[in-house]
Amino acid sequence: MAMIVGIIAKYDTKSLHPRLAALDPATLSQVTKGDTVSIAVPEGPFLRELGRLCDEGPEGMLMFGTSANLTGQGQRFRIEDIEPRVIDAVDLVVDYGLQKWQVYRRGGVNFDAENMKVLRKGAGYEVFRDRMLRWFPNLLKDAGVSLEEDPDFQISEPGMPAT
Repeated sequence: MAMIVGIIAKYDTKSLHPRLAALDPATLSQVTKGDTVSIAVPEGPFLRELGRLCDEGPEGMLMFGTSANLTGQGQRFRIEDIEPRVIDAVDLVVDYGLQKWQVYRRGGVNFDAENMKVLRKGAGYEVFRDRMLRWFPNLLKDAGVSLEEDPDFQISEPGMPAT
């Protein structure tokens, strides 16, 4: 999909998916909030392959990642900019180098699937918005939702010249 998006959705807290049920309570509380979980849509060949490997076998496994910053401290775009205590807390650091998304100077899009609401207009929001309008117009219409343009990265509407 060539975009960074986290889909936030409810999960059944009484009858957990086997992969969530396999987590210890401390880990489960770290990766969920109430009855919601955010599922990242992988961007790039490395994350797609890692996701595929996690799905191999009957048990499979979950993959968790950090946003690589401390809450309220802003985004990080290079390994050397990440606070040492964040790096010390993870099992694996993959240094992709500077990525194309750094031009946005913000994290990925966060989308609440139940309420059809954008919680964060992140990097590549205009791509997310375009795809939602193209692929899921009826879902948006039925929910009474419109997706506003990002004032920082405006594009033209389909069939209209850019302004």
